[in-house]
Amino acid sequence: MANALAKYRKGEEYFAYFGFGSLVNRNTLATDVVDVVPATLKGWRRHWQARPLESMKSPTLEKIALLNIHRNPSSDIDGLLIIEKLANLSALDEREHAYEKIQLTESDFISENSLPDKLVDLSIHVYVCPAVEHGDTSISILRSYLDVVMQGFHREYGKTGLGKLLDSTDGFELQINEDRFSPVYTRHQEISDQETAIFESFLKNQYWHK
Repeated sequence: MANALAKYRKGEEYFAYFGFGSLVNRNTLATDVVDVVPATLKGWRRHWQARPLESMKSPTLEKIALLNIHRNPSSDIDGLLIIEKLANLSALDEREHAYEKIQLTESDFISENSLPDKLVDLSIHVYVCPAVEHGDTSISILRSYLDVVMQGFHREYGKTGLGKLLDSTDGFELQINEDRFSPVYTRHQEISDQETAIFESFLKNQYWHK
């Protein structure tokens, strides 16, 4: 794997982690991210769930669903591999302290979307939220967050990717918390009228059937 990291600064060490939700939207990433690589993780599926109490940074999040993943041998999910300097890892681990850090390898990604050579030597992981025992059926999906997720997948993978996102996610029977014009999500993005129309069409056709 000689020169696998040739494009990066000599003397630096790096790691990668898999983003499967809002992190697929490049506008939400930290400014010092080194690189991002589209990738497909096999054997996992997304779902909406109640938040662990320790992950709630404010009371406003108590009834807001969290997008998480779980193992499912018949499913795979698209996302982004985010590459950062190894020096940033401890700060990221602290930020994601409520999540389980699961190590990944090249074999965890589907062969037709195999990782570029530059990633093979890196430590790769994904942060997964623990299951919660206080499953709350009154939780709702925050529209400002959902917009960011769908915008990211649409930009990275087009309409096909949007369809796959919805097909590989459980829990869209939950209500939508309509906060688009007064966003609660701190990393919310501006959504164009064209994007709004596309997102609404996909949701209605594939989940809501309205």
